[in-house]
Amino acid sequence: IFVFEVLMQVKANINLDIIANLEDKSYWSECQRYINDLPKNIVVNFLGPQPHNTIEKEIEKSHLFFLPTKGENFGHAIFESLASGRPVLISDQTPWTGLEAKNAGWDLPLNDKAAFVKAIEQMAQMDQITYDEMCRSAHKMAENYVHSQNFVEQYKGLFSA
Repeated sequence: IFVFEVLMQVKANINLDIIANLEDKSYWSECQRYINDLPKNIVVNFLGPQPHNTIEKEIEKSHLFFLPTKGENFGHAIFESLASGRPVLISDQTPWTGLEAKNAGWDLPLNDKAAFVKAIEQMAQMDQITYDEMCRSAHKMAENYVHSQNFVEQYKGLFSA
């Protein structure tokens, strides 16, 4: 619902693709009421659950990954977006912070919907060169995370014991 409340205020033309399981039918009914009230410049497509092997292609078709979550221990979907070279717009309730300074997206407080609106408008008005640089930065952030975790050495230690 937070997503729709933000999109109500966005003036740019937006296509929102939702990939999700419908675990809570009453919540989804409430979401549909919001969707029906969105202005004409916002188009929502519910894609439903998707096989994992198609998720990367879906992310790559998008310009921005929007997940204003109330909390994540890691945020695998956020990492997948960054690894696919797509900027993210998330809450500040995840370990993925400093996104704007790293030119990989935004991590914003949930009590500031105007900041989310501003980020979406900024993305919508972005020229291709700036956007391409942001995509490279998003990918670099994911790459840096993988290298910083020293997974290769950890696996070597695990399997040589």
